[in-house]
Amino acid sequence: MTESVLIVGCGVFGLSTAIELAKRHYNVTALDINQIPSSWSAANDHNKIIRTEYSDLLYTKLALEAVDQWKTDPDLSCCYIECGRLSVKPFNSEKRMTFDRNSRENLESLGRGVQIKSLQGGKDLAQNFSEFRGNKFGDDSVIDFNPTCALGVAGKSLQCAMRKAEKLGVKFVFGRSGNVVNIYEEKDRAIAEAEDGKIHTADKILVCCGALTGHLVNLNGQTSASGLFVAHVQLNDEEYERFKNIPIFFSAEGCYFFPPDADTKMIKIASATEECRNSMTDRFGNVTSLPLASNEKHFKGIPSDAVDSMHAFFRKAIPEIADRELVNCKICWINDTNSSDFLIDKVPTSRAIYVASGDSGHAYKFLPNIGKYVADRMEDRLPDNIKDKWKWSYETKHKNPSWRIEKKLFELGEKKTTRNEIKSKI
Repeated sequence: MTESVLIVGCGVFGLSTAIELAKRHYNVTALDINQIPSSWSAANDHNKIIRTEYSDLLYTKLALEAVDQWKTDPDLSCCYIECGRLSVKPFNSEKRMTFDRNSRENLESLGRGVQIKSLQGGKDLAQNFSEFRGNKFGDDSVIDFNPTCALGVAGKSLQCAMRKAEKLGVKFVFGRSGNVVNIYEEKDRAIAEAEDGKIHTADKILVCCGALTGHLVNLNGQTSASGLFVAHVQLNDEEYERFKNIPIFFSAEGCYFFPPDADTKMIKIASATEECRNSMTDRFGNVTSLPLASNEKHFKGIPSDAVDSMHAFFRKAIPEIADRELVNCKICWINDTNSSDFLIDKVPTSRAIYVASGDSGHAYKFLPNIGKYVADRMEDRLPDNIKDKWKWSYETKHKNPSWRIEKKLFELGEKKTTRNEIKSKI
């Protein structure tokens, strides 16, 4: 008899695993309140960075594997754009520079070394990238260009993954019947109860609801939801033609922005130095940070401080649009772990309930291949070194990897927000 699996949450972890389990001939049903791309998913966006630089060799290998699949998968390759990335080297950050060095050494050890070009100051930047001819970076700025970095057309790629899953036989349930409000076990069945009272049953359940996972599963403080601030600048046709081929531009001490989206002609910008949380006591009695999906204020509007930072970064990189109104401002919720490692494991107190969460802001790139590893864990065949890294732990793992740039953290609603919005295709 074919084994059945319910997947709760149709973001990166959920869709990737649905595809893999269907390939392994499981009977898979995927549940979400929203059509794909779900407004709750961190990947519901114009674009996301796809990078292979990691100081941890395991993630380097996984990222290289993912990139190879992005390039060759007939269902996903249309969403992969190798645009390159400019990175402003942070001043006085030995830890970040160590991360960069270790990342390059890892790639070289795997025969995938990258030829990084270092640009010295704003004049050198302008000479190499005419789109930034008006930039205001000083002569002491060092800006590295990695030509192999890419972006994924995020929302579209989730839709492509869904179509691939459907072709493999995965069934999808959306709306109130797909909005799971409770998960439990009864005899030899795993049960997901939906908002409308519908009962879904299966042999196993995988919960992968991103930042909302803690509403359904007692994660015992292993994750904490973080709200990242995102905004957009609308370009006209002439501006789009000028900037459409720019690389991603990243500063760990400021912001980062992307080439304009082809459909909307918007440049997306996000803050790299500020984030928020929503502290609360969850249904299991843990004090943690969780967004409330029923409250649109938890997803729309960003603090004026973040707006100021975005304008300031544009003034350095593209002064011509620096004072343009920021539109479609929103909060992108991710689910952080202290170590930035994923949480992919069976819930210890259950027989057949699993979680795949703890994206920590770097899971999107693994859309083509992370499902293979989640499925391996569900079949208890994941290699020990990976199983140990992603295991359920009642002890707090080491906090804040050394490469992280410390961010300003504050409570949701603590700062005055801007709520500029326009109609968008995401």
